[in-house]
Amino acid sequence: MSEHTLYYRNANGSVSRVVTSLDADDIRVQGGTVQITEAEYQEAYAEIQRVNEEGKTELATADRERHVEDYEALRAAGIPEATARRLSGYTSDGDM
Repeated sequence: MSEHTLYYRNANGSVSRVVTSLDADDIRVQGGTVQITEAEYQEAYAEIQRVNEEGKTELATADRERHVEDYEALRAAGIPEATARRLSGYTSDGDM
């Protein structure tokens, strides 16, 4: 029997694909998992990737803001610039 790909939406909203030579009826899946089409899988996967990228961007922005705040607080406390940059992780060459 030749291999083929089956696509599933899991109960938690994630999606998965299985490359198998078994029939779909012979595949054991967790409760709440349903078989979907490749197009549904691709659409859901793209949305999951988009949300993940959005989350990474938000985390990077928050991290950058924290570095700037830490740097500014250290400079306000009289810490030399090079030391403040090193301690805070602030790396921008822009004016503060």
